[in-house]
Amino acid sequence: MTFAADAQLLEQIAAMVGFLREPLSDESARHGWTQATAEKWLHIFERLHADISNSAATAQASLSRAMDHDGVTGGHLLEKAASISNALRRRAQ
Repeated sequence: MTFAADAQLLEQIAAMVGFLREPLSDESARHGWTQATAEKWLHIFERLHADISNSAATAQASLSRAMDHDGVTGGHLLEKAASISNALRRRAQ
């Protein structure tokens, strides 16, 4: 993956961190988010951002599947996570 692609991925992750730092919206709650899942995923995305910033290897996990396992069933945060997962897979190739 190129520097520009990593920079774009970091922007996506930073945006996700920003969303997760905000109080949960009614829409997010309807899609299964709770305060506990938001805090869990906030830490995951903060760590992921730090790892990529430090050029560390990252897992090719399906973030959206893991969120589904945590009870998140849809919405823009899940869509953003799927996009980040796709970028992580491209990064690992």
